[in-house]
Amino acid sequence: MILDRTDIHFDEATQLINQDFAGENNKPEEALVFYELRSGLTKAASPVFVDGSKLKSDSGFLQDVDRRTELARLVVDSEYFPAAHVNRMWAHFLGYGFTKPIDDMGPHNPPSHPELLAALAALVVALSLVVAFGPGESAWGDWALAGGLAGLVLLGIWLLVAAWRSERRPSGRGRGG
Repeated sequence: MILDRTDIHFDEATQLINQDFAGENNKPEEALVFYELRSGLTKAASPVFVDGSKLKSDSGFLQDVDRRTELARLVVDSEYFPAAHVNRMWAHFLGYGFTKPIDDMGPHNPPSHPELLAALAALVVALSLVVAFGPGESAWGDWALAGGLAGLVLLGIWLLVAAWRSERRPSGRGRGG
């Protein structure tokens, strides 16, 4: 059976809707999610960010906590966010990041050039545009990806790499000839 979904407009099909989350135990006041260990034992999990930060409530009710907004705040407030953003943008413009894979950063996977990554992250933070999420937010809450992107673009590093690559390219190759 083929469903005809021509009656749904793109905006309607992609709209995110906040709603209460009952969890897998169907109790919104707990909103638990379960996972299975290799041993077959099933355990419950509550939302915890990578640095150990927890939500103000485990409730799945929107009036208690908006999980999507809180996750966004935890990501943006993370001390790792500027370096992760620089790493991803560096990979986007230059074809490779400071870590491989680009989304796996940490002590187990040190960057190829840690001093440069730290300096660029600090520069991007300094050049960031201020986009406030609301009154009384932290400094990182004012982070804007556009400012970080602008900082990397203004540096023009990818132009230097492109020039270096074209100098090393053998003649007659890479230009369709």
